[in-house]
Amino acid sequence: MTNTAPVAERTPKVAKPRVSTAPAWAAYSAAYQERYGVAPVRNSTINGQLAHLVRRLDDEAPAVASYYLDLEDPYYRREGHSVGALLKHCEQLRTLWKRAEQRRVSPSAAMNPDDVVVAL
Repeated sequence: MTNTAPVAERTPKVAKPRVSTAPAWAAYSAAYQERYGVAPVRNSTINGQLAHLVRRLDDEAPAVASYYLDLEDPYYRREGHSVGALLKHCEQLRTLWKRAEQRRVSPSAAMNPDDVVVAL
């Protein structure tokens, strides 16, 4: 018996548009070197993670990367402020960075009632 099933045509893979990781790497690398006193490792895995970061955060990626290295969160410190941890939580980190920026810029944000604790 012969197989008479039609042969499926292969659809060509669509290449993802190339993104520049240079600004994100420069920001991450400078902040990492300032924090740890050594240059971070850069390899194909890091390059791929940075490309995903830039696709997810676009122009905000460099600022979020710098902000991330300033955080004292025990998880990030334990992970050595890896690019993998940055990528894993990039949307949350972007929100934290954006809120910090708003507080720094807006005088009214400094007196946000939600952030004020009153001792009775």
